[in-house]
Amino acid sequence: MNRLQRFFQNIKTIPPSLPRTLPRGGGFAEASLRVVKRIVEEYLTGFSIDEGVEGLILEEYELPFNVKARIVRSGSLLKYVVEEPPVTPGIVDQVSRLVLGVEADGFKGLEAPGVEVVYNYSKIVSGYGPLYPFTMDEGVEEVSLDRKNGRIHVIHSKYSWYGWLPSNVTVRGDLVDRLVLSLARRSGRHISLHNPIAEGLTREGLRVSLTFGDEVSRSGSSIVIRRRPGTPVAITRLVAEGFLNTAVAAYLWLILESRGWVIIAGSVGAGKTTLLQALLTLIPPSRRVVTIEDTPELNGSTGLWDPLVERHLAVKQGASITSYDLLRFALRRRPDYIVVGEVRGVEARLLVQASRLGHGVLTTIHADNPRSVVERLAAPPISIPRSLLRNISTIVMVSNNQGLRRVSAVCEVGEGSELLEICGGPGSCASLTPSVLASLSERLQGLGDRERVLSMLEKKASFLDDCVSNQVFHYSKLSERLLEYYLSGSG
Repeated sequence: MNRLQRFFQNIKTIPPSLPRTLPRGGGFAEASLRVVKRIVEEYLTGFSIDEGVEGLILEEYELPFNVKARIVRSGSLLKYVVEEPPVTPGIVDQVSRLVLGVEADGFKGLEAPGVEVVYNYSKIVSGYGPLYPFTMDEGVEEVSLDRKNGRIHVIHSKYSWYGWLPSNVTVRGDLVDRLVLSLARRSGRHISLHNPIAEGLTREGLRVSLTFGDEVSRSGSSIVIRRRPGTPVAITRLVAEGFLNTAVAAYLWLILESRGWVIIAGSVGAGKTTLLQALLTLIPPSRRVVTIEDTPELNGSTGLWDPLVERHLAVKQGASITSYDLLRFALRRRPDYIVVGEVRGVEARLLVQASRLGHGVLTTIHADNPRSVVERLAAPPISIPRSLLRNISTIVMVSNNQGLRRVSAVCEVGEGSELLEICGGPGSCASLTPSVLASLSERLQGLGDRERVLSMLEKKASFLDDCVSNQVFHYSKLSERLLEYYLSGSG
């Protein structure tokens, strides 16, 4: 496969009006250049940028390639404004030649490309097109685009309390279609009118959720890109940020240590996966952890990590592999802990079996309150008998209040799926102490008398307090401290 064929395959687009076969001989390079130029021009000019957005600049910073990003307040609205180098006919020509790998002036002697050329070349070969500058901004957590609206919107980590910020970039509808095809290919997924939805992970580690055409989306082809943390978030960082206090962290640590089943629940964007990832950094380094996800988001653990991912095939090139299949498989790999990114269906029944066999279990689920968690697990299609829900050790609710993510409630599951509230309501979880936990928790009472449980909680809380005070926020450093903790006989 030559360079030109790879380029067409990568961006998944050859306009119907362009020739499918190119002339050989002396005219081949010129014809190839004309074809590529038309595609490059579409990718670099198939969108518009609102110029001169007025308002109060709340923040301004530079991205790579001299691209600028601003957060602007216009009346009661917040906007995300991007400023890119201008695209000229000369840049289109140079980018096209770079794509082909040919030389200027009779295809010889092409000068070293400037930053504007390299930037626009990267926009094309990356497959992101006009989405590219948004993917460069580490502060942008999510990017959204659909064909009907055309305007790119973002969730910014510093302004997540506001919600989706409209940008100053609007993409033409036909280019949205092509971006969907391009991103599906880059994430190893197939998407078409026959199979109009796809989810996956790009080579850069961005999670994409795509729809194509009008088959399932009334807004037409659409894209949502979600950034996952570059490195695992340590539990100590969440404590430092006020997500939870050391007493709650010590309680969850003790539940994990005793191979309990922890369910983290909440709404979209509440921080379920963030807390799940952080709890993995409390697992002893000598323990084996199997994670199971539909699309990979978790970034490892301090234990021996064995990551498994579902396989979805739209065409018959092999068998699709579901979370249920992976759970059955994982039970034969001698895991100490089984982690499911999110339970949605019958795979939850196998988690009951795993917990009864002595494996530690962690998972997330979408629910508004602890009672909703129980009802969802007991109702079809999951249909876990209520008598078996007692295997759940604790349900941790997380919430997002104007960008502030917090543990908002902790409940244990008793006989007959009755709930025992450990904390709930504004501020109550943040004020928990080891002494209160040792008194309220029925699960911890199974580990010994109150004094013994209190002593274990206090040791763990003290260890975490010390790590936070010394800014042990990287998961690898926390792993070293955990190993010392266990080797000293504290665990």
